Amino acid sequence: MNGPHSGLACKTNVANNVAYGYGGILSVSKVHFAISDIVRRNLKGGGNLATRVNAVEREVAPQIVELLTKVKQDDPLGYEKKLSGQVALEIVFAAVEEHIPKMMVFYLKAETAPAKDGRVVLKAQRYSCPGDCPDGTAYIALGFRDAADEDFAKHPSMLAQLGVERTVRHLIEDEVIDSPNDVGLPITIIRLSDNGIEWVEDSEQCKNDRESESKGRALAPSSPSR
Repeated sequence: MNGPHSGLACKTNVANNVAYGYGGILSVSKVHFAISDIVRRNLKGGGNLATRVNAVEREVAPQIVELLTKVKQDDPLGYEKKLSGQVALEIVFAAVEEHIPKMMVFYLKAETAPAKDGRVVLKAQRYSCPGDCPDGTAYIALGFRDAADEDFAKHPSMLAQLGVERTVRHLIEDEVIDSPNDVGLPITIIRLSDNGIEWVEDSEQCKNDRESESKGRALAPSSPSR
């Protein structure tokens, strides 16, 4: 869970046999923006993983542009200091299709130079595995990750020594220690296989979100969070 100021929010979840996690601008109640609702709605659609991820990006990108443009207009100094040139939203998706585990990530980054009309310009970046990973394996970290990335780079045998679940938990704990004001417990871990999706570690908030979704209740937008 990222940061004490982000409010209680499940940033790792499952919808229609797709596991996902995100970081960045997650919700803004004033304009009824909630990334969780956008992701769940589009993952319920038809098509393969790539088709549904494309649908998420098409819906969310224009809304991020509007949000960042409004911030830039209202607080240009704050925008330049905290948002310009930074990743505004990043989402990872994972699923098993035709017995093959697949992962897709997209990043929406605010360009340093805005358009001539003053609107913010987003640069979209993608990463897919299989596809962009030569050996069929990949390590992806979202949000605050400097300590985790450094630890993983220094100990390339970590996965073999600890196993996947213990490695994930260890790297998250690296960030909790390194950035206690921005990263905190609880930890949620999901495992995907041909047998389905398994919650290795869960949280009450994720359980509550899934219960609300299964009962058809709309999830109210939370307070502004990153």
